[in-house]
Order: sequence, then C-alpha cells, then structure tokens
Amino acid sequence: MITKENLRLKVIPSIHQLDKETFIQEITYKLECFFEQKRKIVILCIGTDCSTGDAFGPIVGSLLKKNHFHFPVYGTIENPVDALNLNETILFIQQKYNNPFILTIDASLGKKAQIGSLYFKMGSMIPGKAASKKLPKVGDAQLCAVVNELDSSFFPKKIHETRLYHVYLLASETVKILMESCQRLNRN
Repeated sequence: MITKENLRLKVIPSIHQLDKETFIQEITYKLECFFEQKRKIVILCIGTDCSTGDAFGPIVGSLLKKNHFHFPVYGTIENPVDALNLNETILFIQQKYNNPFILTIDASLGKKAQIGSLYFKMGSMIPGKAASKKLPKVGDAQLCAVVNELDSSFFPKKIHETRLYHVYLLASETVKILMESCQRLNRN
C-alpha cells in the first residue's frame, strides 16, 4: 500500500466515496502497526465548546462515545480537553496506559481552498498554534479538520464565526471514518 506523508480528504461541499475509501484504508493501515504492537490506541479530542470553530474535537469525542467507540476517548462536549487541562489529561493518559498510541483530533485553520478538509498525518501536533498558545506537543498521529481560514489579523473573529453546521458535518464524517477504521482493525 502506498502511504502518503500528509493525507487529505475534502468533505465540504461534498465527499467523493473513492477518496473516502482511500482515506479509511490509509488510517487503518497506519493504526494497524500500533495495534499489532499491542499498544493501546487512545483518542484525544482537543478543543472547546465555547467557540464554534474549536468545537470540532469535543463534538467528535461526544459522537464517538455515543457510538460506543472501541478505544478510549478523551475530550467531549461535556468534558472538553483544552488549554486549561491538556497537560493533566496527557499525564493521566500516560499513567493509565502503558506506552499508548495517541491519536489527536483537533480543529485547524488553513488556506481558503483547504476549508472543509480532513488531514491525517503521523507525528505529534501542537494544539493552539494558530492562537499563539504555548501548549505541549501531543500524540503519535493527528487528524485535523480545517474549519476556517487562517488570517492572523482576524483570528479570534474567524474561529468564533465558523459555521457550526460545517464543524458538525466534518465531525460526523470523522466519526464515520474512525468507526469504519476501527471495525477493520478488529476484523484483522
């Protein structure tokens, strides 16, 4: 299987099923390596429900829990993981699980043409980077949704004026992708 360094799936305005299948295959392939190493896969959904643009992670976390996702999920609308509790959540996960594989899920800002896209990439992420927050790197892989345009002069306004419908649509597709990937992992 050919793997890409930075995998992209355009969700809005519409999703192409062949692209979605490739996206699912790639995520499954990457996670399978860690699953076979008996590393516990943990999903860490970062963000806050206080901002529509930053609610992507907590919405994904809530939907995964509602669908009884197979792996542990941290960060929901009810109990978000954000800048205030990220460090303690990372510490808790590392203490609870022996050498876990952490998949971080977060909203991001990008170029106008990237809005509505999901990106999957191996490696840790630095949450809050667009907001110039000093937060630690976290995770072994990242799944990000570009929810709005990165414009430093209008950052606070852009993140708060993001349409909740688009965030929810991206979150719903992310959950479908992760649920399918998880089912495939469990079959293998």
